[in-house]
Amino acid sequence: MSFVLMLGIGVASGLNPYVVVAIMAIVASRSDLWTPVPEFEFIGLNLVLVTALLLLMIDVFADKFHWSGQWMDRAGWLLRPAVGGLLGGVIVVEDVAHGMVVGVALGGFAALLTHALRLRIRRRVQPRLLGFGRVVVGAYGNFGSGIVTMIAFMYPPLGLAIAIGALLVAAVADYRWGRS
Repeated sequence: MSFVLMLGIGVASGLNPYVVVAIMAIVASRSDLWTPVPEFEFIGLNLVLVTALLLLMIDVFADKFHWSGQWMDRAGWLLRPAVGGLLGGVIVVEDVAHGMVVGVALGGFAALLTHALRLRIRRRVQPRLLGFGRVVVGAYGNFGSGIVTMIAFMYPPLGLAIAIGALLVAAVADYRWGRS
């Protein structure tokens, strides 16, 4: 079941890694939904939560403007797959002998693909939404990331299904807007 959770977390990290880290910090320290292995108990520290929330506030505002959003997009090519891979590795580390490697690879790849699709969609909707494409796609990513992460912790198959559904909606939108 942890592979399913890992893929859902990887997709959510591609949408907004700061939301995922904040939710994982809350879940690790304040609930019984998921307990990290002893080597990664630091995820539940308040310092991780506060740092993720501060970075989330910066991301929410910086991503909405063209000049700062371009910087955030470039940083996202490295940051989002790194977070998706790290969190994916943390989730599956107990399941198999090479769980950390598999988790890092699959979680990072899922986050990278999601980030690439997110940027492609935003580029296509920007002129159609009178220049508010960054705001719309940013809100979609922020809320979608939180919803997928929380549902994935409560019931991983449903979380992954919602993540795949969100990606399919984005892919259909990309196909539709790409033709016209």
